Order: sequence, then structure tokens, then C-alpha cells
Amino acid sequence: MHNAVRALIVTAIVGLSRPAVAEPVHITGGYMETQIFASLARGLFEGEDFSLGFGADAFAANVIRQCSPCTPGTWVDLGATFNFPRSSGTAVVDGVTYPRIFLEMTGTFTAPPIQINGAETVTRMSPFSYSGTITGFLIDPWVVGSPDPVFTKTLFGQGTASATFLYLNLQENGPLFTGTDLRYDFSSPAAVPEPATLLLCGTGTAVLALRRRRQSRKTS
Repeated sequence: MHNAVRALIVTAIVGLSRPAVAEPVHITGGYMETQIFASLARGLFEGEDFSLGFGADAFAANVIRQCSPCTPGTWVDLGATFNFPRSSGTAVVDGVTYPRIFLEMTGTFTAPPIQINGAETVTRMSPFSYSGTITGFLIDPWVVGSPDPVFTKTLFGQGTASATFLYLNLQENGPLFTGTDLRYDFSSPAAVPEPATLLLCGTGTAVLALRRRRQSRKTS
């Protein structure tokens, strides 16, 4: 009996000592934009009880590695990665407002390949998904060392990526495209109807069909 009680006490203590695992934040609004060759990005991520406006260093677009510049007909993707986690901005996290916050920010934007063609400057669009993490500090960890973080969050989201490719008709090398602007606009996925809603819709459709049949019989 005493052993059983001790086991319960130990289990309770261990459970209390474990930090609560924070739920991932779904980014349903906002944007991020960059000049493809500048490697600097700025953006606004918005979710439930969450907001983050930031500027980030060393943001790398995949198109730079795939072609720069690109010949017509080239397939590229509009994905990108935070190559260096240093960033800063303002945030609202779990109801707490941070007028100035320093961040270790990682993450990847993933997008399917698209083809660049034509004979003029074009803007291409593609769906994207994003996943990453942020850790917030009240003082700059890149200056003072390793301060204690005030929060750590896992982020995910999706939306539409768009990129502008400047058309250059060079006589020596032929026509080329060079990427200029890259932007990610987050959006909330369309709501999926619940089974009860689907049942009501199906029942309503059946009732309408039955009424139409009765009306057609009366007129005939």
C-alpha cells in the first residue's frame, strides 16, 4: 500500500515538473516580403492571440540558387528559408505585448515549381506552406550572450506566394528573366463542413427534389 502511494506521489511530481508543451500557432493572416537579392525580409504574422511584426536577416530565396538570371522556360519554385535566425520586432504572444522583442527565427516556405516564360515582365503565383519556430528575448542574444527566453513558439501556415520577374532582352545572351520581388500572403484554409451540416444539406436537397416531382405531376 505504501509503495503504491509513493508511486503516485512520484508520478505527480514528475508530471508537475515537466513544462507544458505549447500548442503550435496557426498563422492565418499577414504577409512576408523581400527583395530576392537583398536577403532581408520584413513581415507580419497573425494568428489566434498572436501577432508578430518583424524584420529578419539572411533570408534566402530558392530562385537565387536555381537561376539568376533565368532563361525563358525555366522551372523554379518560390520557396525560401531563414538561413540566419537573427531578427527583431514587436509581438503579442499569449496576451502579453512586447513593444520590442529580439528573436531567434527559423523556418521554411515550401512551394511547388512554376515555369517562367513570355516576352515581358511577369508576376507568377503559387500556393505555399510554412513551418518554423521563434524564440523571443527581451535583450539581444547576439550582443549579450544567452539570455533566458520569454517565449518559444512553433508556427505553421499556408497561403499564396507571388514573385515578379523582370524581363531583359539582351541581344548578346538573348532574353532573360531576373527575380525582383517575392511576397507571401497568409490565409485561413476554407472551413470543412461538419458531418451534421452535410446531413442537413443532403436532407434539404432531397426535400426540394421531392417537392419538384410533386409539382411536375400536378401540372401534367
